Amino acid sequence: MGPAFYVVCAIAFILLIMLIVVINNLNKIKGQQSKAVDDNRKLITKVNRLETDAREATHAKDNLLIQYEELKGLYEDVNRIAFTDKLTELPNYTQFNDLFEGVIMTLREGELAAVSVIRLSNYDRITNSAGHMAGDELILDFTARLKSNITDDDFIARIAPDELAMISQNFDNITEYEDRMAELYKTLRMPFENSSRNLIPEVYMASAIAPRDGKNVQLLGLNVRLALSHAINEGEPKVYKYDNSMAKQAMKRMELNALLNQTVTDNGFHYLCSAQMDLRTSRPAALEIIPALDSPSLGCLLPNDYIDPSTDNLIAKRIFALTIREACHKQKVFDNAGFNDINFVVGCLSGQFIDDEFVKIVYNALEESDATPARILISIPEKVLQKKPGETIQLMRKLEKLGIRFILDEFGAGDSSLTALLNAPITLVRLSGALFDGETRISPDRFLSSFTELVHSWKLKLIASNVEFAEQENMLKKCHADYAEGQLYSGNMEEELALQFVRMSLK
Repeated sequence: MGPAFYVVCAIAFILLIMLIVVINNLNKIKGQQSKAVDDNRKLITKVNRLETDAREATHAKDNLLIQYEELKGLYEDVNRIAFTDKLTELPNYTQFNDLFEGVIMTLREGELAAVSVIRLSNYDRITNSAGHMAGDELILDFTARLKSNITDDDFIARIAPDELAMISQNFDNITEYEDRMAELYKTLRMPFENSSRNLIPEVYMASAIAPRDGKNVQLLGLNVRLALSHAINEGEPKVYKYDNSMAKQAMKRMELNALLNQTVTDNGFHYLCSAQMDLRTSRPAALEIIPALDSPSLGCLLPNDYIDPSTDNLIAKRIFALTIREACHKQKVFDNAGFNDINFVVGCLSGQFIDDEFVKIVYNALEESDATPARILISIPEKVLQKKPGETIQLMRKLEKLGIRFILDEFGAGDSSLTALLNAPITLVRLSGALFDGETRISPDRFLSSFTELVHSWKLKLIASNVEFAEQENMLKKCHADYAEGQLYSGNMEEELALQFVRMSLK
């Protein structure tokens, strides 16, 4: 073998090694490719999963957005219900207080703000007599009137069924503000025409100004309420602004109410008698029993002096219970003295003459005294009957079954209606003493003649109150009125003096 053979073998060996290396490299490349394919497949799977997750996330996001919008709408609805009056869509008491607090807290030196409260005092009466729709129409009309007469610096709210309130800010002159409130008040008091009839709104309006009348919400709120209470007690139509004297009057009322509570607890009233005269015989037909309250500082107070709209209804009911017991007792006293034809009148002192407890009170008083029910008359002011006519008439019929008779009192003192005369079980009608006051379109004698004829045609009898002069008595006799009472006949008498008065009148 020559050198060539070895050269060929060496070359072949080198080529073999190179082939092996190439094969190994190819195997490595093939493995890498296979791994790359697997990695690519895994990556594609992961991408697909991510795309699916993204689609699901997008769908979940859309659902969350839908739920968010639904919750937002629900929150707005709840918020509207919580802070908005349903009828007028005005802010309610809660939102009003929040804004009031914000206005006062941000009030800077030299700036003014005011709060006014407007009470529609005959809202309940209108609702009860003409229906809830009429009451709603009146409130909506009030809202429209307010909205058309306010500025961008005024904020109005309905804070109670019969009350609207207004916050005013950014004004410089208190006098101009008060003049504007006076004009607004005139607008609110204009007659209201609903679908069935014209209604006269009874409006009380009071205002307090910051910082003059208080530097915080609590004090301003208290003072505007004091002014409103003063307006209601005064009963004169105008805008009432707070002044310091109102706080003193409120303190006096609190002291008077404390004395009244103690007097009721102790039955410390002394009872006066006022004569009701029969105009045909000139003799007393009845005595009205009046619970008088003795005040160390104010003297002898009559019911009109110590009973006002702020008096607790429970107290008024207890006064009624004590008074009717006294009337039954006095009936027995006068019977024993030989005057068994005298009737006794008890005034209804409370607008709460609408529950069955009154029946129990009257029944117990009759049982305890063995009094004659037909000689006990309960006088019910027309405004009490107008407030809740259905309940009041129902209660009157229950008392009528006990033998009690009724006087419709203060007829003509306000907005009168013949409905009470037609529907309520009354025996007598007592005309308001306003009949003799001031000028009237129809002369009193013409009115009395016509009205007496109407009352008699319905088998009722007529009482005239506050008769002071003989001329008034002559007119009443000429018009055929039945009874009269007032200073012309007697003042308020103690029991012994009343006995002497009856004895002298019968001679």
